[in-house]
Amino acid sequence: MVQLALTIALVVILNVAIARLAVNSVPRRLLRAIAVSPPVSAVFVGNSLVVAAIDANAFEQAQAPATTAEGRTLNIGMGSSSPIEHDLLLRRALGLRPRRVIYGFFDTQLTERIENRWSDLFGNRAMVFYVDPSIGLRYIAPDSPWRALQFRLLGRIPMFVERASIWARVERGRRRLRDFGIQPRQSARFGQVGDFGEIEPLDAAAFRRHCAAAIAQRAPLVPPMIDMLEQAQHVGADTLVVEMPQTSRHRAQYYDTPEWADYREYVAAEVRRYGASYLQASDWMADGAFEDEIHLSPAGARAFSARLATVLVESAGK
Repeated sequence: MVQLALTIALVVILNVAIARLAVNSVPRRLLRAIAVSPPVSAVFVGNSLVVAAIDANAFEQAQAPATTAEGRTLNIGMGSSSPIEHDLLLRRALGLRPRRVIYGFFDTQLTERIENRWSDLFGNRAMVFYVDPSIGLRYIAPDSPWRALQFRLLGRIPMFVERASIWARVERGRRRLRDFGIQPRQSARFGQVGDFGEIEPLDAAAFRRHCAAAIAQRAPLVPPMIDMLEQAQHVGADTLVVEMPQTSRHRAQYYDTPEWADYREYVAAEVRRYGASYLQASDWMADGAFEDEIHLSPAGARAFSARLATVLVESAGK
């Protein structure tokens, strides 16, 4: 009995410690930023490409005087995330009554099946357990009462939900030991530069086949994307879906093909069905504007944000 009691006490203490470690996790910081934000004119949503590509000051200055509430923006982009988490964050941010929602994506993210295994709901994606979990359940376990029950139970255990807070510290230590005594690997704001080459599709031919299959099968937009478009329309916000900047190598390998051109046209039509607009910006930036394989540098972000704001102002004036 003593051993059992000690085990239970240790588990409780560990869960409390992990919960405290996770207080300043990225999703929680974003939720706090949304909660304290004044009304905004525009909200940016997406993954780390949006985090990197948007310079709020450059956008506001190119669109309107940065000192006015009319031109204020909020970037709720989040790295290592899927449209499910984007939907949860946007639902909160729509309470700020933005006039415009700008959603950035790359590759086949808008129609590709979202992996929701327990191993996928890790790190930033674990926010589905504690941010409006009833909405997350629509996407995680739409037709499985048993998995829904597991979802609700696991969502109460910090050791599971916030396990990334421990893993991240272990990984940093592992990398320090791995790199001890050798030339430091090239790093940027979002991690080691070499890490981001693995994010891209490995097989260009398979990518082309995937694009063609999506059209042939009339693949719908993923459910959380549809929900974002509908929720934004419900509050009267205009939504712009942006094909985010890519390097010339990525475009040459994946985008400069008939299959991607057809896929782009198909997805743009699907987006317009929900009252949104589509903007092709994948070729806006030269390679020197990127700090790694997929993320714009701070200077690149300033140039991209200013150009995006200018395009929006010009389109509004037509």
